[in-house]
Amino acid sequence: MFGVGWGIAGYCPGPGVTALVLGIWDPVLFMVAVIAGALTYKRYF
Repeated sequence: MFGVGWGIAGYCPGPGVTALVLGIWDPVLFMVAVIAGALTYKRYF
């Protein structure tokens, strides 16, 4: 499960942040999902 989301989105977190900084808006939904997943994990585990 670890890499499935990255494979579907075509980004991993590092290049996703870089793409946002460079003004590429394709990975916005991916980064929102990464942040939501991290916050959910932090809350429950």
